[in-house]
Amino acid sequence: MVKFAVLICLLLFGLTQSGFTQPVQKKVREGNRLYLEERYDEALNKYRDAQVHDPESPAIKFNVGNAEYKKKKYEEAVQEYQSSLTADEAVLQSQSYYNIGNSLYRLGKLPESILAYQKALQLNPNDE
Repeated sequence: MVKFAVLICLLLFGLTQSGFTQPVQKKVREGNRLYLEERYDEALNKYRDAQVHDPESPAIKFNVGNAEYKKKKYEEAVQEYQSSLTADEAVLQSQSYYNIGNSLYRLGKLPESILAYQKALQLNPNDE
C-alpha cells in the first residue's frame, strides 16, 4: 500500500518551512482532498499546478508519485519518488523508498524492489 497518511503532516510542515505562498498551499490541499476522494486525475492536476510555483519540492513530487501509482502508472511513480529523495527529512526519504519498492514490485522488478525496501528500513528502522 502506498504510504500517504503521514504525508499530509509532512507536507504541511514542508509548506510552512519553505515559505510556499498561499496559492501553492491551497493547490496542494485541494490535491490531497481529491486524492482522498480517489479522484486521482484531478489530484494530479492540482499537484502539477503547485509544481509550477515550486518545481523542486520533494513533498509535491511525492504526492505526484502517489497519484501516478494509484493510476497504475508505476514507471512514472518511480520517477517521481526518486525525485522526492532530495528531501531533507529522513521520514519522507524512507517513505519514498518504500513506495519505490511497491512500484517496482508492481513492475515485476523484485530484486530492485527488495533493495528499495532495504533502503527504506535503513532510513527508518522502526517502520513496520
